[in-house]
Amino acid sequence: MFWDKEEEFLNNQSEMLLSVINRLVRNQITHLLSSVDLSDNNFMLIVKIHDNPGLSQKMLVHQIYRNHSIITKQLAKLKKLKFVDVVVNPKNKREKQIFLTNKGESAYLEIVRVSPIVNKWIVEGLTENEAAQFTKLLKKIFENKKDMIDRFLLD
Repeated sequence: MFWDKEEEFLNNQSEMLLSVINRLVRNQITHLLSSVDLSDNNFMLIVKIHDNPGLSQKMLVHQIYRNHSIITKQLAKLKKLKFVDVVVNPKNKREKQIFLTNKGESAYLEIVRVSPIVNKWIVEGLTENEAAQFTKLLKKIFENKKDMIDRFLLD
């Protein structure tokens, strides 16, 4: 009986499948980054700040598709944990620039080490062609939803 319901679940519930897989991936990221006090909620900020030293909070919002209030909370946490420094932009006193500290740079190196492990884990059990197709489809879905992402996630 349970398996019949599971089969129905698997056949008709893309949103539930994505939700469960998302939770698994987030848990895996958090587990693998726990040694450096990072989680699935804030590791992308470290990557984007590393790749764009001095970027503003507004730019960070647009680069990781999270709303402003969430970014504000995550930056406050990263600042408290001494991963980032937030300084006033000398060219625009109303804007703040974000930089990684030495601790943030070390955390970035751990993210770089862990990222391929997570990506490989996600497609484990798929053939190389299936993994490539999976990535291609994810990118296509993302592009198809780009307008909604911009409207709802960046508000």
